[in-house]
Amino acid sequence: MNGMQPKVRPRIGLMFTGLEAYKPQFPELADIGKNMYEKYISRFREIGDVVEAKFVDTPEKSEAAGRQFIEAGIDILFVFPFGYTTGMIIIPCVFQLNE
Repeated sequence: MNGMQPKVRPRIGLMFTGLEAYKPQFPELADIGKNMYEKYISRFREIGDVVEAKFVDTPEKSEAAGRQFIEAGIDILFVFPFGYTTGMIIIPCVFQLNE
């Protein structure tokens, strides 16, 4: 290999979060957030393989995202909180990754 190390593509977990209760109050925010999120995804894909959890806005979806990330064997997790996000939207996912 003439002394060069192979490039490693990390598996990047990306979790876009919000709070379900705000969806009816601010319906336009979902589209705004999705547009911003798509920009993040395209940038992260340049450096690694992205595993998306889509929009996580309940503790149940967060728990499912954690399982998804474990199954995918992610190397790092980025949480993109769009708008107000409580800890209970993030903790069920992250807690599983520490086990």
